Amino acid sequence: MASRPDVQWHGYIALQRLAVFGDDAVPTLFALMKVGLEGGKHFYRKSQFQHPYLGGLCGLCQAGAKATCALPELRQLTAEGMLPDHASYGGLQFTTLLRMGEDKEQVRALFVAAARNKSNATGRHFDRLVTRALKKKQKCYY
Repeated sequence: MASRPDVQWHGYIALQRLAVFGDDAVPTLFALMKVGLEGGKHFYRKSQFQHPYLGGLCGLCQAGAKATCALPELRQLTAEGMLPDHASYGGLQFTTLLRMGEDKEQVRALFVAAARNKSNATGRHFDRLVTRALKKKQKCYY
C-alpha cells in the first residue's frame, strides 16, 4: 500500500506506523521520503509530496534505535543537503538523527549550520531539542 500515491497522500499518518517493524521498514520509509523529494526544492508546499516525505521521516523518527540501519543513508542525505533543515522540518530531521543514536555533537554542528542566520540558534535551544528527542514519549512530528 505504501507505493500507492493515494495512500501516500491521504494515509501518511498510518504509514508512519510502519516504524514498529524497525529495520525491516527502513526501505519503505526511505522510499516514501524519496517520493516527497521528487517534488523539487520546495516539495513541502504541495501535500502530494509533503505527506509521503513526512510519513517516511516521521516513521524513521518513531522507529529510532530500532532502525539504526537507516542512519548511514540519513547522514548522507543530510550531508548532501537533500533534506530541508529549516523550521519544523529541521527539528524533525535532527530529532530523528538523535533518536537513532547519532552523536550529539554531530547533530549540534548541523543544527548550528541550519540556524546560522537565526537569532535563536543557541546552545539552550539545542539542549532543549536533545532533551525532547530522547524522552521516552516520542516527539516525532513536524
